[in-house]
Amino acid sequence: MKCWKPYWDAAIENNNIYNRAVFKDCFPSELNAKPCKVHAVGKLFEHEGVMKMKDSRNYQIIS
Repeated sequence: MKCWKPYWDAAIENNNIYNRAVFKDCFPSELNAKPCKVHAVGKLFEHEGVMKMKDSRNYQIIS
C-alpha cells in the first residue's frame, strides 16, 4: 500500500474523496498522458475495500 500513499493522503485532505483533482495534484504529467489512470486507481482502492464509488467521478473513503 506504500506506493498508493500519495493518493490516500491527498484524498484525506480532499474531504475523504479521491477524484481527478487528487490525481492531478499527485501526478499531473501522468494525468495528461493517460487520464484513465484516475479511474484505475479508484477501482484498486474500491477492490481493496477502503473506498466506494460515490458517483461516476468520485470515490469516498470508507470510515
